[in-house]
Amino acid sequence: MSQKKFTILEKYGNTASGQEIPRELLLGQTEKEVEYDRAGGIIKGQEMALPRSKYEEVLVNNHTSVWGSYWKGHQWGYKCCKQMIQKDLLHRRRWR
Repeated sequence: MSQKKFTILEKYGNTASGQEIPRELLLGQTEKEVEYDRAGGIIKGQEMALPRSKYEEVLVNNHTSVWGSYWKGHQWGYKCCKQMIQKDLLHRRRWR
């Protein structure tokens, strides 16, 4: 084996040799530095969380579901309280 090939195999390893791959490489985990302020808020270093859907879900007026999550009688509404008025507040007493 040539010296050049030997140094490359020594530096990078040989997957055909059956050597076990480190767990960090298999799972794609890396150490990332996160910087916090005195109150515990993140200053820099943490990536934004991935959205659960490609649409922005904004909860307003104490509703626990988004507008348009309920459909009845050719009208959209809120699934949490079955209201058909979009800008109305959630009235919990009425729906208990």
